[in-house]
Amino acid sequence: MRHIRLSIILGAALTLTTACHNHEAHNHGEENHKDSHGEEIILSEKQAKAAGVMTETAAEGEMMTAIRVSGVLMAGQGDEQTVAATAAGIVRLAGAAMAEGAKIGQGQLIATVTAKGLQDGDPYARARADFEAAEKAYKRAAELAKDNIIAQKEYEQARRDYEAARSAYDAQAQHITQGGVGIMSPTGGYVKSLLVRNGDYVSVGQPIAVVTKQRRMMLRADVPVGHVREIGTVADARFRMAGSGTTRRVSEMNGRVTGRGCSVAEGTAYVPVTFEFDNIGDIVAGAYADVWLLTASQKSCISVPTAAIMESEGEKYVFVQTEHDAYMRRTVETGGTDGERTEITSGLAKGEKVVTRGANTIRLASASTAIPEHNHSH
Repeated sequence: MRHIRLSIILGAALTLTTACHNHEAHNHGEENHKDSHGEEIILSEKQAKAAGVMTETAAEGEMMTAIRVSGVLMAGQGDEQTVAATAAGIVRLAGAAMAEGAKIGQGQLIATVTAKGLQDGDPYARARADFEAAEKAYKRAAELAKDNIIAQKEYEQARRDYEAARSAYDAQAQHITQGGVGIMSPTGGYVKSLLVRNGDYVSVGQPIAVVTKQRRMMLRADVPVGHVREIGTVADARFRMAGSGTTRRVSEMNGRVTGRGCSVAEGTAYVPVTFEFDNIGDIVAGAYADVWLLTASQKSCISVPTAAIMESEGEKYVFVQTEHDAYMRRTVETGGTDGERTEITSGLAKGEKVVTRGANTIRLASASTAIPEHNHSH
Protein backbone atom coordinates (compact mmCIF):
# COMPACT_ATOMS: atom_id res chain seq x y z
CA MET A 1 0.00 0.00 0.00
CA ARG A 2 1.12 3.55 -0.77
CA HIS A 3 1.83 5.84 2.21
CA ILE A 4 2.23 9.57 2.58
CA ARG A 5 4.49 11.41 5.04
CA LEU A 6 3.36 14.75 6.48
CA SER A 7 6.58 16.15 7.92
CA ILE A 8 7.61 18.51 5.08
CA ILE A 9 4.22 20.31 5.06
CA LEU A 10 3.25 20.23 8.74
CA GLY A 11 4.37 23.82 9.32
CA ALA A 12 2.24 25.13 6.47
CA ALA A 13 -0.68 22.91 7.46
CA LEU A 14 -0.71 24.19 11.02
CA THR A 15 -1.25 27.74 9.78
CA LEU A 16 -4.39 26.59 8.00
CA THR A 17 -5.77 24.12 10.57
CA THR A 18 -8.60 26.40 11.60
CA ALA A 19 -9.78 27.19 8.08
CA CYS A 20 -12.33 24.38 7.84
CA HIS A 21 -14.95 24.34 10.57
CA ASN A 22 -18.24 25.25 8.82
CA HIS A 23 -19.76 21.97 7.59
CA GLU A 24 -23.35 20.90 7.36
CA ALA A 25 -25.32 17.71 8.06
CA HIS A 26 -23.54 14.28 8.38
CA ASN A 27 -24.38 10.40 8.81
CA HIS A 28 -23.53 6.67 9.66
CA GLY A 29 -23.83 2.81 9.58
CA GLU A 30 -21.79 -0.39 9.47
CA GLU A 31 -20.32 -2.08 6.39
CA ASN A 32 -17.01 -3.23 4.91
CA HIS A 33 -15.05 -0.02 4.46
CA LYS A 34 -12.66 0.66 1.63
CA ASP A 35 -10.93 4.06 1.28
CA SER A 36 -11.52 5.56 -2.14
CA HIS A 37 -7.88 6.73 -2.38
CA GLY A 38 -6.19 3.67 -0.84
CA GLU A 39 -3.61 5.85 0.90
CA GLU A 40 -2.54 6.19 4.52
CA ILE A 41 -1.25 9.47 5.87
CA ILE A 42 1.64 9.01 8.28
CA LEU A 43 1.76 11.41 11.20
CA SER A 44 3.95 10.81 14.22
CA GLU A 45 2.48 11.21 17.70
CA LYS A 46 4.64 14.31 18.19
CA GLN A 47 3.41 15.84 14.94
CA ALA A 48 -0.22 14.95 15.76
CA LYS A 49 0.08 16.70 19.12
CA ALA A 50 1.60 19.80 17.51
CA ALA A 51 -1.22 19.84 14.96
CA GLY A 52 -3.87 19.56 17.69
CA VAL A 53 -5.17 16.24 16.35
CA MET A 54 -7.80 14.64 18.60
CA THR A 55 -9.88 11.49 18.13
CA GLU A 56 -12.91 9.79 19.61
CA THR A 57 -14.05 6.20 19.37
CA ALA A 58 -17.21 5.72 17.32
CA ALA A 59 -19.97 4.30 19.47
CA GLU A 60 -23.72 4.04 19.31
CA GLY A 61 -25.46 6.52 21.59
CA GLU A 62 -28.49 8.73 22.05
CA MET A 63 -28.79 11.88 19.94
CA MET A 64 -31.60 14.43 20.18
CA THR A 65 -33.61 14.90 17.03
CA ALA A 66 -33.58 18.44 15.68
CA ILE A 67 -35.53 20.70 13.35
CA ARG A 68 -33.28 23.04 11.40
CA VAL A 69 -34.78 26.51 10.88
CA SER A 70 -33.69 30.12 10.61
CA GLY A 71 -33.99 32.72 13.34
CA VAL A 72 -33.07 36.20 14.50
CA LEU A 73 -31.38 37.40 17.70
CA MET A 74 -33.04 40.21 19.65
CA ALA A 75 -32.31 42.22 22.79
CA GLY A 76 -34.10 40.98 25.89
CA GLN A 77 -37.26 42.66 27.15
CA GLY A 78 -36.50 45.68 29.32
CA ASP A 79 -32.84 45.79 28.33
CA GLU A 80 -33.28 48.56 25.75
CA GLN A 81 -33.96 52.22 26.42
CA THR A 82 -34.72 54.97 23.94
CA VAL A 83 -32.97 58.26 24.74
CA ALA A 84 -34.98 61.36 23.81
CA ALA A 85 -34.08 65.04 23.43
CA THR A 86 -34.90 67.19 26.46
CA ALA A 87 -34.61 70.42 24.49
CA ALA A 88 -35.27 71.62 20.97
CA GLY A 89 -32.44 72.68 18.70
CA ILE A 90 -29.49 71.48 16.63
CA VAL A 91 -27.98 68.19 17.76
CA ARG A 92 -24.24 67.44 18.00
CA LEU A 93 -23.08 63.91 18.79
CA ALA A 94 -20.48 63.57 21.55
CA GLY A 95 -17.39 63.03 19.43
CA ALA A 96 -16.31 60.53 16.81
CA ALA A 97 -16.41 57.68 19.34
CA MET A 98 -20.19 58.01 19.61
CA ALA A 99 -21.16 55.46 17.01
CA GLU A 100 -23.42 52.44 16.78
CA GLY A 101 -21.90 49.58 18.77
CA ALA A 102 -19.89 51.90 21.05
CA LYS A 103 -19.74 51.02 24.75
CA ILE A 104 -21.36 53.64 26.97
CA GLY A 105 -21.63 54.21 30.71
CA GLN A 106 -24.58 55.36 32.78
CA GLY A 107 -24.78 59.15 32.72
CA GLN A 108 -22.32 59.44 29.83
CA LEU A 109 -22.91 62.23 27.31
CA ILE A 110 -24.49 61.06 24.06
CA ALA A 111 -25.14 64.42 22.36
CA THR A 112 -25.74 68.10 22.97
CA VAL A 113 -28.62 70.20 21.71
CA THR A 114 -28.32 73.95 21.21
CA ALA A 115 -30.77 76.56 19.92
CA LYS A 116 -28.25 79.40 19.66
CA GLY A 117 -28.75 81.28 16.42
CA LEU A 118 -32.24 79.90 15.88
CA GLN A 119 -35.30 82.13 15.58
CA ASP A 120 -36.84 81.03 18.87
CA GLY A 121 -33.59 81.55 20.73
CA ASP A 122 -31.82 79.48 23.35
CA PRO A 123 -34.36 77.73 25.63
CA TYR A 124 -31.78 77.57 28.43
CA ALA A 125 -31.24 81.33 28.28
CA ARG A 126 -35.00 81.88 28.30
CA ALA A 127 -35.46 79.53 31.24
CA ARG A 128 -32.74 81.33 33.17
CA ALA A 129 -34.24 84.75 32.45
CA ASP A 130 -37.72 83.55 33.42
CA PHE A 131 -36.37 82.06 36.63
CA GLU A 132 -34.48 85.22 37.62
CA ALA A 133 -37.55 87.40 36.90
CA ALA A 134 -39.84 85.08 38.86
CA GLU A 135 -37.40 84.99 41.76
CA LYS A 136 -37.33 88.79 42.00
CA ALA A 137 -41.14 88.98 41.82
CA TYR A 138 -41.49 86.35 44.54
CA LYS A 139 -39.06 88.08 46.92
CA ARG A 140 -40.81 91.41 46.38
CA ALA A 141 -44.22 89.82 46.99
CA ALA A 142 -42.92 88.24 50.19
CA GLU A 143 -41.82 91.63 51.54
CA LEU A 144 -45.11 93.27 50.61
CA ALA A 145 -47.10 90.44 52.14
CA LYS A 146 -45.39 90.99 55.50
CA ASP A 147 -46.78 94.51 55.62
CA ASN A 148 -50.14 93.38 54.25
CA ILE A 149 -49.63 95.64 51.22
CA ILE A 150 -50.73 92.86 48.83
CA ALA A 151 -53.35 90.19 49.26
CA GLN A 152 -52.33 86.67 50.26
CA LYS A 153 -53.72 85.42 46.93
CA GLU A 154 -51.21 87.57 44.98
CA TYR A 155 -48.36 86.31 47.16
CA GLU A 156 -49.34 82.68 46.56
CA GLN A 157 -49.48 83.26 42.79
CA ALA A 158 -45.97 84.81 42.85
CA ARG A 159 -44.70 81.78 44.80
CA ARG A 160 -46.22 79.30 42.32
CA ASP A 161 -44.75 81.21 39.37
CA TYR A 162 -41.35 81.16 41.03
CA GLU A 163 -41.44 77.41 41.74
CA ALA A 164 -42.52 76.63 38.18
CA ALA A 165 -39.76 78.80 36.71
CA ARG A 166 -37.18 77.24 39.04
CA SER A 167 -38.26 73.72 38.07
CA ALA A 168 -37.99 74.55 34.35
CA TYR A 169 -34.60 76.17 34.84
CA ASP A 170 -33.24 73.30 36.95
CA ALA A 171 -34.32 70.78 34.33
CA GLN A 172 -32.22 72.65 31.78
CA ALA A 173 -29.34 73.59 34.09
CA GLN A 174 -28.53 70.10 35.38
CA HIS A 175 -27.57 68.97 31.87
CA ILE A 176 -26.16 72.21 30.50
CA THR A 177 -22.71 71.94 28.90
CA GLN A 178 -20.49 74.29 26.96
CA GLY A 179 -22.10 73.07 23.75
CA GLY A 180 -25.70 73.25 24.93
CA VAL A 181 -28.11 70.94 26.73
CA GLY A 182 -26.47 67.56 27.27
CA ILE A 183 -28.36 64.33 26.51
CA MET A 184 -27.08 61.61 28.85
CA SER A 185 -27.42 57.84 28.70
CA PRO A 186 -29.83 56.59 31.40
CA THR A 187 -28.04 53.24 31.62
CA GLY A 188 -24.73 51.56 30.85
CA GLY A 189 -24.41 49.28 27.86
CA TYR A 190 -23.95 49.74 24.13
CA VAL A 191 -25.32 52.15 21.54
CA LYS A 192 -27.62 49.95 19.48
CA SER A 193 -28.67 52.68 17.07
CA LEU A 194 -28.30 56.42 16.50
CA LEU A 195 -31.49 57.98 15.20
CA VAL A 196 -30.07 61.42 14.32
CA ARG A 197 -27.01 62.87 12.61
CA ASN A 198 -24.85 65.86 13.40
CA GLY A 199 -26.68 69.06 12.43
CA ASP A 200 -30.18 67.60 12.56
CA TYR A 201 -32.90 69.68 14.23
CA VAL A 202 -34.70 67.87 17.05
CA SER A 203 -37.76 68.77 19.05
CA VAL A 204 -38.41 68.00 22.71
CA GLY A 205 -39.13 64.29 23.15
CA GLN A 206 -37.71 63.24 19.78
CA PRO A 207 -35.74 59.94 20.01
CA ILE A 208 -31.99 60.39 19.57
CA ALA A 209 -30.53 56.94 20.30
CA VAL A 210 -31.31 53.44 21.56
CA VAL A 211 -29.08 52.02 24.30
CA THR A 212 -29.09 48.30 25.11
CA LYS A 213 -27.69 46.53 28.16
CA GLN A 214 -27.57 43.20 26.32
CA ARG A 215 -27.57 41.27 29.57
CA ARG A 216 -30.33 39.01 28.29
CA MET A 217 -30.92 38.12 24.69
CA MET A 218 -33.81 36.59 22.84
CA LEU A 219 -33.83 34.20 19.91
CA ARG A 220 -36.88 33.94 17.70
CA ALA A 221 -36.89 30.78 15.59
CA ASP A 222 -39.22 30.77 12.57
CA VAL A 223 -40.68 27.27 12.21
CA PRO A 224 -42.31 26.24 8.90
CA VAL A 225 -45.95 25.24 9.29
CA GLY A 226 -45.00 21.69 8.25
CA HIS A 227 -43.36 21.22 11.66
CA VAL A 228 -46.10 22.85 13.72
CA ARG A 229 -47.03 19.56 15.41
CA GLU A 230 -43.48 19.23 16.76
CA ILE A 231 -43.36 22.69 18.36
CA GLY A 232 -44.77 21.37 21.62
CA THR A 233 -41.85 18.94 22.00
CA VAL A 234 -39.13 21.61 21.60
CA ALA A 235 -37.12 21.70 24.83
CA ASP A 236 -33.88 23.42 23.83
CA ALA A 237 -32.02 24.85 20.84
CA ARG A 238 -28.59 25.28 19.36
CA PHE A 239 -27.80 28.24 17.14
CA ARG A 240 -24.95 29.67 15.10
CA MET A 241 -24.93 33.39 14.40
CA ALA A 242 -24.43 34.35 10.76
CA GLY A 243 -20.71 34.84 10.06
CA SER A 244 -19.66 32.93 13.18
CA GLY A 245 -18.11 29.48 13.43
CA THR A 246 -19.33 28.95 17.00
CA THR A 247 -22.44 26.93 17.77
CA ARG A 248 -24.06 27.68 21.14
CA ARG A 249 -26.72 25.89 23.17
CA VAL A 250 -29.46 27.93 24.83
CA SER A 251 -29.66 25.78 27.98
CA GLU A 252 -25.92 26.21 28.59
CA MET A 253 -26.42 30.01 28.75
CA ASN A 254 -29.06 29.95 31.49
CA GLY A 255 -31.70 29.94 28.77
CA ARG A 256 -35.22 28.60 28.37
CA VAL A 257 -38.19 28.51 26.00
CA THR A 258 -40.35 31.58 26.62
CA GLY A 259 -43.00 31.20 23.95
CA ARG A 260 -44.42 28.83 21.36
CA GLY A 261 -46.58 30.36 18.67
CA CYS A 262 -50.03 28.90 18.09
CA SER A 263 -50.68 30.62 14.77
CA VAL A 264 -48.81 31.67 11.65
CA ALA A 265 -47.20 35.10 11.87
CA GLU A 266 -48.98 37.64 9.67
CA GLY A 267 -47.62 37.74 6.13
CA THR A 268 -45.46 34.63 6.60
CA ALA A 269 -45.70 30.85 6.52
CA TYR A 270 -43.91 30.43 9.86
CA VAL A 271 -44.82 29.89 13.50
CA PRO A 272 -42.42 31.53 16.01
CA VAL A 273 -40.70 29.79 18.92
CA THR A 274 -38.92 32.17 21.30
CA PHE A 275 -36.00 31.60 23.69
CA GLU A 276 -34.35 33.84 26.28
CA PHE A 277 -30.76 33.43 27.55
CA ASP A 278 -27.77 35.26 29.02
CA ASN A 279 -25.66 37.13 26.50
CA ILE A 280 -22.30 35.37 26.63
CA GLY A 281 -19.59 36.43 24.19
CA ASP A 282 -20.06 38.40 20.99
CA ILE A 283 -23.76 37.82 20.33
CA VAL A 284 -25.25 40.78 18.49
CA ALA A 285 -28.92 41.79 18.58
CA GLY A 286 -30.40 41.95 15.08
CA ALA A 287 -28.15 39.22 13.64
CA TYR A 288 -29.64 36.25 11.80
CA ALA A 289 -28.82 32.71 12.88
CA ASP A 290 -29.07 29.08 11.87
CA VAL A 291 -31.13 27.32 14.54
CA TRP A 292 -31.50 23.67 15.47
CA LEU A 293 -34.61 23.14 17.60
CA LEU A 294 -33.97 20.16 19.89
CA THR A 295 -37.03 18.06 20.58
CA ALA A 296 -37.67 15.75 23.52
CA SER A 297 -37.36 12.64 21.33
CA GLN A 298 -34.02 10.87 20.88
CA LYS A 299 -32.60 8.29 18.51
CA SER A 300 -29.88 5.69 18.95
CA CYS A 301 -27.16 6.06 16.33
CA ILE A 302 -23.46 6.56 15.64
CA SER A 303 -22.67 10.25 15.50
CA VAL A 304 -19.55 12.43 15.28
CA PRO A 305 -18.90 16.13 15.88
CA THR A 306 -20.09 18.03 12.82
CA ALA A 307 -16.68 19.71 12.48
CA ALA A 308 -15.09 16.27 11.95
CA ILE A 309 -16.85 15.86 8.60
CA MET A 310 -15.10 17.19 5.51
CA GLU A 311 -16.57 17.64 2.06
CA SER A 312 -15.07 17.63 -1.43
CA GLU A 313 -17.00 17.79 -4.70
CA GLY A 314 -20.18 16.68 -2.96
CA GLU A 315 -18.50 13.73 -1.20
CA LYS A 316 -18.46 13.73 2.59
CA TYR A 317 -15.68 12.01 4.46
CA VAL A 318 -13.89 11.69 7.78
CA PHE A 319 -10.37 10.62 8.74
CA VAL A 320 -10.03 7.38 10.67
CA GLN A 321 -6.95 6.58 12.77
CA THR A 322 -5.87 3.11 11.66
CA GLU A 323 -2.71 2.96 13.81
CA HIS A 324 -1.03 5.22 16.36
CA ASP A 325 0.68 7.15 13.55
CA ALA A 326 -1.50 6.37 10.51
CA TYR A 327 -4.76 7.89 9.23
CA MET A 328 -7.04 7.07 6.31
CA ARG A 329 -9.74 9.00 4.53
CA ARG A 330 -13.16 7.35 4.79
CA THR A 331 -16.21 8.28 2.70
CA VAL A 332 -19.39 8.49 4.79
CA GLU A 333 -23.08 9.16 4.37
CA THR A 334 -24.82 11.40 6.83
CA GLY A 335 -28.25 11.72 8.44
CA GLY A 336 -29.62 14.37 10.76
CA THR A 337 -27.72 16.88 12.85
CA ASP A 338 -28.46 18.69 16.10
CA GLY A 339 -26.09 21.53 15.24
CA GLU A 340 -23.19 20.01 17.15
CA ARG A 341 -23.13 16.34 16.19
CA THR A 342 -24.15 14.60 12.99
CA GLU A 343 -25.47 11.11 12.48
CA ILE A 344 -23.35 8.78 10.32
CA THR A 345 -25.60 6.35 8.45
CA SER A 346 -22.93 4.61 6.42
CA GLY A 347 -19.13 4.35 6.21
CA LEU A 348 -18.15 4.14 9.88
CA ALA A 349 -18.25 1.22 12.30
CA LYS A 350 -18.41 1.11 16.07
CA GLY A 351 -14.97 0.99 17.67
CA GLU A 352 -13.15 2.96 14.95
CA LYS A 353 -11.22 6.06 15.98
CA VAL A 354 -12.43 9.19 14.18
CA VAL A 355 -10.40 12.41 13.97
CA THR A 356 -12.48 15.14 15.61
CA ARG A 357 -9.91 17.95 15.62
CA GLY A 358 -6.97 18.62 13.27
CA ALA A 359 -8.67 16.94 10.29
CA ASN A 360 -7.78 19.87 8.06
CA THR A 361 -4.06 19.34 8.69
CA ILE A 362 -4.38 15.71 7.62
CA ARG A 363 -6.41 16.76 4.57
CA LEU A 364 -3.65 19.13 3.49
CA ALA A 365 -1.14 16.32 3.85
CA SER A 366 -3.19 13.93 1.72
CA ALA A 367 -3.67 16.60 -0.97
CA SER A 368 0.04 17.39 -1.31
CA THR A 369 1.85 16.03 -4.34
CA ALA A 370 5.27 16.99 -2.96
CA ILE A 371 5.31 14.33 -0.24
CA PRO A 372 7.51 11.26 -0.94
CA GLU A 373 5.97 7.83 -0.70
CA HIS A 374 6.96 5.76 2.32
CA ASN A 375 6.38 2.14 3.25
CA HIS A 376 4.83 1.68 6.66
CA SER A 377 4.88 -1.82 8.13
CA HIS A 378 1.74 -3.18 9.72
